[in-house]
Amino acid sequence: MNKGNMGGNEGRNGEVKERVISFRLSPQEYEMVEAIAGLDGKAPNAWAREKLLDEAREGAGLSRKERALLEEIARVGYLIEHGFGIQLSADRATDAEWMRRVKESKSVAVRLVGMMFERRSTGAGRV
Repeated sequence: MNKGNMGGNEGRNGEVKERVISFRLSPQEYEMVEAIAGLDGKAPNAWAREKLLDEAREGAGLSRKERALLEEIARVGYLIEHGFGIQLSADRATDAEWMRRVKESKSVAVRLVGMMFERRSTGAGRV
């Protein structure tokens, strides 16, 4: 086989992929998958493969809605923590400090969820 031209059953790492999983979707289901995959910049089959393997690897993966909810919970926790910090500080931070924290919380939430998953995958924080 030509190394520059991967066969249809060979992955990027050279691993041969011989097994196939397939299922049928209604036109409405396919349009939904196609739209969601497009948001991630992926073809429907690649997106579905990734989601299936993520679920298999992690056991109970999160849907987009679940992840968004988890990010909002992380954001609220961040704001509560820093809100108390602002209120209890000796120099009494201004409204501008609070608004900065609110704006910052939007980008921090994604990182906080990522850090939480990283800690769980390494076993940190488990009882």
